[in-house]
Amino acid sequence: MKFVNRLLAQDIEDLIKSFLLEDEQLDFFMIFTYKTELLIVAEVIHHDIDNPDNQIKTEERYVLQDFDVLSEPENLNIQKIYLDFMISKFGEEYESIYRASEDCSE
Repeated sequence: MKFVNRLLAQDIEDLIKSFLLEDEQLDFFMIFTYKTELLIVAEVIHHDIDNPDNQIKTEERYVLQDFDVLSEPENLNIQKIYLDFMISKFGEEYESIYRASEDCSE
């Protein structure tokens, strides 16, 4: 965990919010640190389409590794959002190591 363990709580909050849809709102989140990854458990508020005054809370989970992110429920756009965020945060150092790791996996 060369990069992911350098994320601050505010960075993680900003990242989670970037994963959410426009009508979703982050209520709270918890961070669990493991040897090679972070597990983020977030409670997200959704507005009921049939009754806008009704709010529905769901739990979402994100596993953050240096160059990968997994989500439950699955979100297909999340990898690009994550990589863009990490490149923005850590710059050329992150991008060059990521590109080198991608070249080795091909």
